[in-house]
Amino acid sequence: MSHSETPRYEREAPKYTFKKPMAAEAGASVERSCTDKGCLPIFILFWVGLVVLTGFAHKQGNIDRLIHGYDYLGNTCGKGTPEGLGGTPADNDALATWKERRHLAFPFNYNSEKTSFNTEDAIKLGVCVKSCPEINEEVQ
Repeated sequence: MSHSETPRYEREAPKYTFKKPMAAEAGASVERSCTDKGCLPIFILFWVGLVVLTGFAHKQGNIDRLIHGYDYLGNTCGKGTPEGLGGTPADNDALATWKERRHLAFPFNYNSEKTSFNTEDAIKLGVCVKSCPEINEEVQ
C-alpha cells in the first residue's frame, strides 16, 4: 500500500524542527523601548478631564430630569413640588397625585402626510402622566 493509499488516520505525522529565531534575524531591533511615550500624557489628561467633567455633572446636574423627564412648565415628573401648588389641603391631594405621574408623554398627533416636523415645538408640549397613553387616548 503506497502513501497515497494509506488511510489518513494511519499516516505518521511529519517531523518538524523549529528553530527559535534571534531577534535580529526576525527583523526586530534588539534594543526595545516604549514607542508611545508622547501618548501617555495625553491619555492621562483625558482621564483627568473625564473625572472633572463627571464631578461637575454630578454636582450641577439632576439625574431625575434624564430618567423621568420634565413637563412643559419645567417640573420633573414625579419629583418635587410642581409649580403653582401651595399648602392647602387640595394642593396636598394634587401633590400625592403628582408623585404618581412619573412618565412623560407628548400629546400631539403626528401627520405622516406633512413633510416637516418641528421637534422644538414638540418638546414644549410634554405632560407628566401616570402611565403611557395608548394610541388615540386622551392625555390628562
